[in-house]
Amino acid sequence: MRRMTMLCRRLSITLFLSLIATLVTAAPTMDPETEALERHSQWMVELGFSGTPGLLFKNTSGQWRGQTGVPTQEALGIVD
Repeated sequence: MRRMTMLCRRLSITLFLSLIATLVTAAPTMDPETEALERHSQWMVELGFSGTPGLLFKNTSGQWRGQTGVPTQEALGIVD
């Protein structure tokens, strides 16, 4: 009976350590919306945006430009 108890204890410890190792190495899963937000966030950082809104537009010369933050009315061509 004592041998069986020791065997069960060793098996329990082995299974416990195996479970912990599996949990530590498992990649965290994200829902699709969180994954999309993470990808977009990385993309915005790569483009040099540091806040919201981050606007990407073509200027009058046809070149792509970006701006972080709300543009002024003057920059938008709005004249009162």
